Amino acid sequence: MVIRKQDNTQLGRKKEQRSSDSTEENGNRTEETQHGPSQSPPNIRVGHESGTKLNKRIQWSQEEMKEVLWCYMYIKEKTLGENYKEAYKLWRERNPVSRMNIDAKALFNQKNYILKAKRIPAIEIDEMKKMSDLKYGMTQKIMQME
Repeated sequence: MVIRKQDNTQLGRKKEQRSSDSTEENGNRTEETQHGPSQSPPNIRVGHESGTKLNKRIQWSQEEMKEVLWCYMYIKEKTLGENYKEAYKLWRERNPVSRMNIDAKALFNQKNYILKAKRIPAIEIDEMKKMSDLKYGMTQKIMQME
């Protein structure tokens, strides 16, 4: 029986080469190996060009917030319940090119934020409720006449 001596020099070189790829000369690990090849390091922002955001948040105006609340109030009166998908459809019909990236759930969250944070005074909300009641009442009368 012959015992072969394993050639450790070749194995050692591969191991050394792999470790030198993941460490710099001073012994620190490089960012690529810490985060993996498909992930970007935390200090490099994906989707930014020269430090500016591509999808910058646009603040909601008072008119936009009133429009959201009005749509929810109108649907609430019309359906005798709060159906956020129907309110979104109404809002989208009235605002076809405004805030294209928002969906029904996000609009519902925005409505809840407006009410919780009291972004619109209670007096204006009461006026909007009256207006939505009047408008819904007028459409009901017109439909009964036809």
